[in-house]
Order: sequence, then C-alpha cells, then structure tokens
Amino acid sequence: MEHFKQIIRNIISFIVISSDDSETEKAKKIMRYAFVGSLLVVFLFAWIIFVILTFSENIVKVPNVEGDHIYAALKKISDKKLIADVSPKYSDKYKEGVVYDQSPWQGSILKKGRVVSFNVSLGTLDNAIPDVTGFNLLELSAFLDKKYPEGSIPFEISAPFYEFNENIEKGKIFKMEPEEGTFLKEVTKLKIWISNGPEDKNAQLLKNYVGKNFNAINEELANAGVPYSFEFIFVKTKKADMTIVEQSIGENALIKDIIADKKNLILKVNKFNRIDNKDIEGTHLVNFPKKTLPYKVDIVLSNKNETYTTPIISFFTRGGVSSSIPFINKEDYKLIIYHDGAKSSEVILKEAVTDKL
Repeated sequence: MEHFKQIIRNIISFIVISSDDSETEKAKKIMRYAFVGSLLVVFLFAWIIFVILTFSENIVKVPNVEGDHIYAALKKISDKKLIADVSPKYSDKYKEGVVYDQSPWQGSILKKGRVVSFNVSLGTLDNAIPDVTGFNLLELSAFLDKKYPEGSIPFEISAPFYEFNENIEKGKIFKMEPEEGTFLKEVTKLKIWISNGPEDKNAQLLKNYVGKNFNAINEELANAGVPYSFEFIFVKTKKADMTIVEQSIGENALIKDIIADKKNLILKVNKFNRIDNKDIEGTHLVNFPKKTLPYKVDIVLSNKNETYTTPIISFFTRGGVSSSIPFINKEDYKLIIYHDGAKSSEVILKEAVTDKL
C-alpha cells in the first residue's frame, strides 16, 4: 500500500507545479501541459470533424480538380452537389480546357450547394480575337495581313458602322463586338464602329439599305453621287426578288468621304433565278460608262430579230462600275442596253464571254 502511495506522489510531483520546484522544473511541467493540451485540441477537432462527416448528409469534401479537363472537373463538382464558378482565362502555362487555381482547396469542408471557383485555360492569346480599336481601315487591313499571313482570317468582318464622336479621331475604330479576348471559336463575325469625328448636322450620311428593294433606292444613290455596283444572289423565292441583303459600306458613313476616297458601294441583291419561267443559265459582265450626271440604264433580253423582249433590270447610275447581268438561251438571245431610253449597245451572248451558273 505504501508503495502504491509513493507512485501516486511521484506522478503528482511529475505533473503538478509546487512551490518547492526549481525554475527549470516549473518550465518543464509547463511544456508538458502545453504538449498534452495540444494533443487534446487536435483530438477534439478530429472527433468533431468525424462526427460532422458521419452524421451530416449536407457536408462534403471539396474534390481536387486542378489539372483536370473542364468536363471532368464539372462532373466532380456536380457529383459532390457543389456549384462550379468557372472563369475562362488565357494562359501560356496551361493547355486549352485545363482547370487551375481552384478555391476552396481540395479537402476543404463545405455544405452542399456551395460554390467552388476555378479558372479554365483558353490556351494562348493566339486563340483570342485581337484588339483592333485605334486602327483606321488601312491599318486594320495591314494588321490582319500580318497576323494571318495566309489570308485565312478566322472570322468575317461586317461592313463598318459609323458614328459621330467628339473624342475619337475621324476614321479610327473605337468599338468592336465581340470584345477583345473573346475565344475565336465563339466568333463568326466581327462588328466595328468607326468615328466620323465631331458632329456635322449638315453632313449627308449613307443609309442602311439592307432589307430594302433595289428598285426603290438606286436613284437616290445616283443623285447623291455615291458610286455603287450590285452583285446578284440568285434565289428560288420570287417574293425576295431585288431585295438588298448586304452592303459593303456601313450605315452613317459620310457620303462626301465615300466620293472623295473613290470607294465603291457594293450591294448584294437577291434575284429570282428564273426569267420567263426558264432557269437562268449564266451572267455577262457589263461595264457602265462614267458620266457627270445620273442616267437611267435599261437592260432587256431579246431574240435576234427583237420580236421578243423581256426586261432584266432598270436603274439609275453615274457609271464607272461594272455588274453581272443574268440571261437565258445563250445560243439565240442577246442583251440590249439602253441609256436614258436610247439604245447604247447590244451583246450577242453566243459570242460573248459569260459565266455559267
């Protein structure tokens, strides 16, 4: 019994700080308290986590998705009933589609329905649409020629839109859609806006003619002095005949600049693909002489004896341009061209250079 009591006294003396202890002994006991306390805290924390994970169905561990392809990462997040917040970014370090920089980290404890954020690489900036703001059209052309030397620009550039802008130099691109950095795979057409400089309330501006009938607007263009030509797109719907579907110079361009820069407005126009219930065979390129004042052009298709004629197109122009005119029955027919009602020339189709449809 006395031996047992002595063991107890030794244990108490080893643990409990007394006034008889030296400073060294007191320091050692304090360190023992700290060590044992730390173990108890770690054990308690581990026990709490164990209980939470065991008895709570709404708590999950965050999976590791770094280095995964985006689709694999999204599946992992979904399987844990978590929500993915994805930030696409360009990176020279990670291949396209690879996930990096996730938050919270792997192993973090979250309730179901919480958000896990991560970046996904879009690859290098070569896969993104470049910034073209600040260029004029000549600079834009040179830039694209350099960036895509083989001429394989991976997107279409629509006719520019023009706007007055007090802050941007005239002729400079000040806006683009989609924005710089958009993934090239998502871009089919690039729209650009060009500054007309400070507002001029007396300036004549080019209208938007898309959707309008060519027969209704050609005289307006000729009177304004706008050089224009037309290209037919042959369609099977008669209702769409002569509807303009595209113009090469955008709405609100300054007409005085179009004339001064000797630009040619190209209109793409729907043309019903039959003449007198016969399929169009081909086209012939007709040159229209340049004149100071507008003149009317009438083009008809005729047999050799001119006992049969059918109108092809009528329009006003100042000339200096060419357009392809459709025909049928090349072997037996000809095109007759009138200027202001007077016969100007005729084209024997059998002898002429034509393009077959």
